[in-house]
Amino acid sequence: MRNSVTEKMGGELALLSSSLGVGSTFQFRISLPKAKKPHPQLALPGPPTTSLALLYVDDSIVSRATFKRICSSSPIEVHEAKDGRDGWDKYINNDFDVLVIDLYMPIWDGFELVKKIRAHEKENGIEPKLIFALTASPTEKNREHALESGFNEFLAKPYKKDVVSYIINRSTGVESNVA
Repeated sequence: MRNSVTEKMGGELALLSSSLGVGSTFQFRISLPKAKKPHPQLALPGPPTTSLALLYVDDSIVSRATFKRICSSSPIEVHEAKDGRDGWDKYINNDFDVLVIDLYMPIWDGFELVKKIRAHEKENGIEPKLIFALTASPTEKNREHALESGFNEFLAKPYKKDVVSYIINRSTGVESNVA
């Protein structure tokens, strides 16, 4: 019986080293099919070749500033909202490519906001936007509730540049590495 995901994919998993109090190093090998159509690389850092309008909704001014700073070397144009109600107003009056919404905020929380957005999209025949849930409490219960509420993805705070790269990759299908 195969136990690891790597083995289930026909690959190999090996423990290279392990030290108490230090950690372990693993190596895995899997064979993946080549992509049929390669995606072009974004030229980062430098002038963006693709712009992405993103609405970032979070009640924490520190989180908003941090996210905006991380995005400064990316092709993301960040628009901020301080709570669910502010996020709704900005969403309804602008056209965003992607939304990142904190789950727990005053006025309307992220769950309420995404339900309202999804209902608006459905009622008006609008193509659903890609919406990332964001939380400092990344429990399985929160993840399930977020996905059931209409979020497409689930992100945990604190986030780093790799999260911004992931948002770009997931939103555009173009590989990027935010410097």
